[in-house]
Amino acid sequence: MEEVRSGMAKDDEFQIRNGLLVRKGAIYVPGDDLRTRNTPGDSQREKTCRESGKNFNHSGHLYIHQRTHTGEKPFKCMECEKSFSDSGKLRSHERTHTGEKSYECMECRKVFSQNGSLRSHQRTHTGEKPFKCMQCGKSFNQSGNLRNHQRTHTGEKPFKCMQCGKSFSDNGNLRNHERIHTGEKPYKCIDCGKRFSDNGNLKKASTVSHRDETI
Repeated sequence: MEEVRSGMAKDDEFQIRNGLLVRKGAIYVPGDDLRTRNTPGDSQREKTCRESGKNFNHSGHLYIHQRTHTGEKPFKCMECEKSFSDSGKLRSHERTHTGEKSYECMECRKVFSQNGSLRSHQRTHTGEKPFKCMQCGKSFNQSGNLRNHQRTHTGEKPFKCMQCGKSFSDNGNLRNHERIHTGEKPYKCIDCGKRFSDNGNLKKASTVSHRDETI
C-alpha cells in the first residue's frame, strides 16, 4: 500500500477530520491542531521529516511541521483573510484585531497579547540573556536583537529605503531614516513640546536641553 508523505505510516492509519489529516485514535479538539494519543507501535515508529530530518513524537505533529515546507496555510483569519500554518498562530494573530491581552507579567502587571511577548518582557526583570552571538560572545534577551547584532559581523543590510535606495541592518533604523523623507516627527518632549523623528534624538535633546533647568 502506498505510504503517506512522512514515509513512516500507512495511509489506512489516517482519516480526514475537520479538514485535517489525523491518525485514527487521535483526539481532535476544535480550534486546536492535534492532541494525539499514542497508538500501539507509536513509541517504536520513528517520525522524521524527510525535508529537514527533524524528529517528532507523533505523526500528527510531523504533518503540521511539513506545512513549513509545503507552504500550506489552512487556518484563515476571518477579519483580514491572512492565513497561517497552525491554529495557535491564528489565535495569536486574532488578538491583534480584538485587542485581547491575556498574558500578564506578575512583576509589573503589564499585559501582552502573546505568551512569547510576555516571556521576552520578563527577561527585562530577570536580566536573562539566552541568545548568544557565536562570533563575539555578546548575549541578548531577544532572538531578534541577536539577529540584528549578527549583521554587524556579516555586513548584511536587508532593509532598503524605497525612496533613496539606502540600506540598513535592522528595520528600526530604516523606519527612523524614512522619516527624513516623510518629515514625520512622532516623538514629543513633554517639557518643551519640541518634536523629533526618532526616540534616541528625543532622549539626547531632553538630557542636554533640560539638564540646566533642573540645576
